[in-house]
Amino acid sequence: MSGIADSSSGLGYSDEIPIDFEPADLPDGAVQDRINAGIVRIIRALTAFEDVAGDPAEEDSPLSHLMVRVEGKLDLLLNLVGGLVHRHVELPRRHKVRVCVGGLEWCDAPDGVAEGATGVIVIYPQPAIPISLRIPGTVTAAGTEGGQRLLLLEYFGLSSEARDLVSKYVFRHHRREIARIRDAQ
Repeated sequence: MSGIADSSSGLGYSDEIPIDFEPADLPDGAVQDRINAGIVRIIRALTAFEDVAGDPAEEDSPLSHLMVRVEGKLDLLLNLVGGLVHRHVELPRRHKVRVCVGGLEWCDAPDGVAEGATGVIVIYPQPAIPISLRIPGTVTAAGTEGGQRLLLLEYFGLSSEARDLVSKYVFRHHRREIARIRDAQ
């Protein structure tokens, strides 16, 4: 089965994250605008949470030491709040996925979602923060590979701003994945 990762850019990263698919009609108009605004807001928040790299030239400044302390305290607070929220929010089961710029590949996907189905792809890209990224999409292929059910889903209706942020988010994770592989060798 030809995957989304084989499509135009080939840019993607593999992860094991909570994911679900909610069958629905594809949105349009004002509904799609609200969905795109939510995607933009959530990706910006995830990026701010995940971005911990500082400027090496400023590492010895008093301000950078203060920032490290503040970030440490903020991380502790986020972990505490995240732990409390996890007790009350049931996340979907984790699955292996390959997240790409235009869609995703979902391994060990549940039965009952057929090729051509439309709906909302619900992923939790950062399980430590139980905030879902909800992207409308279409199941472009469904099948079995290596004994596991595989779904290929394509995003639908992303605004140029949302598409750009998704692309940058995927690129950062792709780069980190390559660095991890390189470090492991």
